Amino acid sequence: FQKQGLGKYLVEQGLKIAQAEQVEKVSMKFFEDNAAMTKLATAFGFEMAAKDGVVTATKAF
Repeated sequence: FQKQGLGKYLVEQGLKIAQAEQVEKVSMKFFEDNAAMTKLATAFGFEMAAKDGVVTATKAF
């Protein structure tokens, strides 16, 4: 399923649900070498911090 937009779709839907449920903050984790997820997190305005090869991306509403 790579390069078919599934990750983007899942992030979009997750953010829509979080906003509808009035969630204050969401986060996701992925490996630091995952360039596609880094690009996606950046595009959606997540703040990122890496530790031990794992990125924690956080977005507050």
